[in-house]
Amino acid sequence: MKWIFPLAAILLPCWATAQCPAAGSVRFDGYDYRVTSVGGQCWFAENLRTTHFANGDAIPVVDDPDLWDAGWPANGPAVVRAGTPRRREDLRARYGLYYNGHVAVDARGVCPTGWHVPSHEEWITLEVALGCGEEVARGFGFRGGNQGLLLRITDPELEQWVGLDAFGWGALPGGFRTADGEDFNLGDSNYFWSSTSRSAKSLYVRGMTGHRDDLYSSEMYLAQGCSIRCLRD
Repeated sequence: MKWIFPLAAILLPCWATAQCPAAGSVRFDGYDYRVTSVGGQCWFAENLRTTHFANGDAIPVVDDPDLWDAGWPANGPAVVRAGTPRRREDLRARYGLYYNGHVAVDARGVCPTGWHVPSHEEWITLEVALGCGEEVARGFGFRGGNQGLLLRITDPELEQWVGLDAFGWGALPGGFRTADGEDFNLGDSNYFWSSTSRSAKSLYVRGMTGHRDDLYSSEMYLAQGCSIRCLRD
């Protein structure tokens, strides 16, 4: 909707910016990722789907639920769900891949050089830019507001997934993977890793669902699988 962009400009504060590439995309591991600016940050406008770290090391692809549940190996630092939700290759470009939390914090970096998995504080920066008060943004659970609505894209195939996509962020309901290797909530919600520890076994995440307009702040165990959005340094 064209009319939303002037409103978006009003919402955004003028602080130091991470300029997006003029080309409007970034090529990484064989894919061209669209990028978009929100509140002085430059984000990937689609979910990550690489199977390599930035240095070229392969990320072990673990499709088997039992192997995923076992940690491949126990508490392995590099695990990605093979293919896509429901094992359909055509959904890989649409929804990206599921990564466990060990990948999100691996020192080799799962994002291209000059990009990184956003921290909990950087997610807060995004939410504040979308009109959420900082104190509210630091809360846990659903926090009220319309930040999810602004980030979601309307999917005509999913009646409950409606959004304004006001900044071209293009959020789609990719679901997540449970610690025991089961796909969950495809078509209903999406969860994104941060790089910030909540506990020794968990990281902060952000989530959204088509049933609410706000964003969800919580934690997920390192053994679970979530989407990743890269943020420019």
